[in-house]
Amino acid sequence: VLVNNCVGRLQDKCGCPEIEEFVRLDPDYYISGMLDNNNDYREMANFVNHESFMCAVGQRRHMLFDHTGKDLVNTCGRVISRLKEADYVIHLCIVVAPYTRCRARL
Repeated sequence: VLVNNCVGRLQDKCGCPEIEEFVRLDPDYYISGMLDNNNDYREMANFVNHESFMCAVGQRRHMLFDHTGKDLVNTCGRVISRLKEADYVIHLCIVVAPYTRCRARL
C-alpha cells in the first residue's frame, strides 16, 4: 500500500522524487531479511531500523517509514518529532482496514 498507492499520490500532488530515491525504513525488513524471521531478535531489528533512520535524517534523505503505528508515543516521540526538528515535510499515509483483513495478513 505504501509504495503502490501513497508514493504515487505524493508524486502527483507534491512533486516527490522517484521511489528509488527513498530510504525505506521497516523493522520487519530486518526480521525477515537478516534475522531468519525470529522475533526473539525484535529488539535488534528495531535498533538497526532506528540507526538507519538516524543516518537517513543526517543525510537529509527522503524516507518511507513503514510502521504499524500501534505505539503512538514511539511513532510521535521518536519519529515525527525528530523529523519535525530536522525541518522535514511530513506526510502520513494511514491505511484503514478491517481487523479480519489485518489478521489474515499475519
